[in-house]
Amino acid sequence: MSNRGFLVVLLIGLFLATFSFTQEGASQRQKNQIRITLNWYELNKKVDTLFKQGRYEEAENVAKHALQFAEENFDPTDTEVAISLYYLGIIPFHLL
Repeated sequence: MSNRGFLVVLLIGLFLATFSFTQEGASQRQKNQIRITLNWYELNKKVDTLFKQGRYEEAENVAKHALQFAEENFDPTDTEVAISLYYLGIIPFHLL
């Protein structure tokens, strides 16, 4: 599974968010959103690591958690939800 494009987009987003975070007067809401995004990213990084190790059942469990986290913290049309659905969708093919 290649996620190079996903990582590039995420890193650009995190850079822009971090830049905003460091600017004087950044709101607490912006800071919280960055923390939420980083937590979501860590969950998906764990899914990717487990997947690459062939630990598909564990990856599926973490992917379910990542999707739930995304649905609770992002808009349903946000890319975080779509990426979480993607991960959860490809894992079952490797469990067969």
